[in-house]
Amino acid sequence: MHLRWLLLLLLCAAATVRSTPTGACCTAPDMCSVETETACTDTEEGRYVADGTNCSTANCNLYTTCCLPSGECGILTELECSDQGGLDRGNFDNISGFCSEQVDCSVTIGCCEAGAFTGCINAVPAACNAMGPNFTQMGPTCNDPPFCIGACCTGGGCSQVTPMECPDPPAEYNGNLVGCSNVCQNTPGACCLESGACIRKAEYGCFLEDGVFQGRLTDCSNTTCPLPPTPTPPPDPVEPQDRTPYIIGISVAAGIVLLCGCVALFCCFRNRRRKRYVKPSPY
Repeated sequence: MHLRWLLLLLLCAAATVRSTPTGACCTAPDMCSVETETACTDTEEGRYVADGTNCSTANCNLYTTCCLPSGECGILTELECSDQGGLDRGNFDNISGFCSEQVDCSVTIGCCEAGAFTGCINAVPAACNAMGPNFTQMGPTCNDPPFCIGACCTGGGCSQVTPMECPDPPAEYNGNLVGCSNVCQNTPGACCLESGACIRKAEYGCFLEDGVFQGRLTDCSNTTCPLPPTPTPPPDPVEPQDRTPYIIGISVAAGIVLLCGCVALFCCFRNRRRKRYVKPSPY
């Protein structure tokens, strides 16, 4: 009875072995073997091509060592590596395998985002690349040169320092990897307007507002802008004088003068007529 069960188990095991498919397993550009998928990926740390393939048809040069953003190593095609945000380390002919111990994808570097106002971050190279085109690999770590620095504008000029070394305020950090050439000319400051209001503008922007620039990095919180002069109130309107009495007086005076003139003329004319018609005395 026990012998029968033992034979049955052996037959099942043989059937299982025969039913497990095999295929080409690439462990290096020029290293290939036929393995099961489990044996290829878990034991040999290779890239399983497909079931039923063999080393005469498989092209192991299609695969490359890819350091993934997670810090792990993958055996991928160049397209697969790019799609997963990995860093293509190439086909290393001088190593024992694609992802052998000689390939350490977990080593971090200093990663700096151009134009950003944050400092350096330590990340694996693949993760730094995956963050975007603005990220640049700097020193071996953030504490090693070349450092992640940028233009720091102060009231007296510009210097290349890290964001932490550029105190804000009174200085102003203009972004990682930004040079000092002409960048501080656009540094804003307090701008006093004609109305007495204060706004933050660069010097040229203040000029366009007809304002008076108070200097780079000055702030409206501690700037007193002169108030516009108080406008002089207009004089009180003069009430028009009533000229009626004057007009009446002048009219009366003119009437009297005219009347007197007429009376004088009349008297003069009458006297002349009397002198002309006086009868001669009979005596």
